[in-house]
Amino acid sequence: MLDLVGLGADRRRPMRQYSKGMVQRVGIAQALVNDPEFLMFDEPMSGLDPIGRREVRELILRLRDEGRTVLFSSHILSDAELLCSRVGILGQGRLVAAGTVAELSAKGEGGRGWEIVVAGLPPTAAERLGPPVERVTAIADGRYSLEVAATARPERVVADMASAGATLVSVSPLGTTLEDVFLKALSTPAPGTSPRGADR
Repeated sequence: MLDLVGLGADRRRPMRQYSKGMVQRVGIAQALVNDPEFLMFDEPMSGLDPIGRREVRELILRLRDEGRTVLFSSHILSDAELLCSRVGILGQGRLVAAGTVAELSAKGEGGRGWEIVVAGLPPTAAERLGPPVERVTAIADGRYSLEVAATARPERVVADMASAGATLVSVSPLGTTLEDVFLKALSTPAPGTSPRGADR
């Protein structure tokens, strides 16, 4: 099991010398010792570096492909999008949404517009941007992420950026993510309750 979770070379080291990520992998190895059909993990990728996170993701997918059921909790919603066939979202002690990632995403509002990343945009030009650009985020010197409304076409914004002397880096559609679903679910009061803060 230690070999399976990438700790075979460290099997002789005392655990007090292990990093947090290594201890996390030991816990996964312990859970696998008796060859269970059902596994429950609490934040299995907590404390892991990017390589460790990838290895644990691959391990979870391998366990799934072997026919095991894996239930895990995570605050990293991108992990759920990558790994889960079904997702449940908990908020304020209640189950606020459940289903496949596709089903939950379909409950969103569809496409959220476009993200346009440009380089070489003068700060003064960035400050003057208005509709259809809804949000401007400075990434680095002269590099900005522009969020464009779903009702607009990105070509006009790209042309305006070129006129301002900026260089196009990328244009990406903004789809509904689990984070969007999570935030929307938490903002919707449960039946028979008041919106958060309404009774204060």
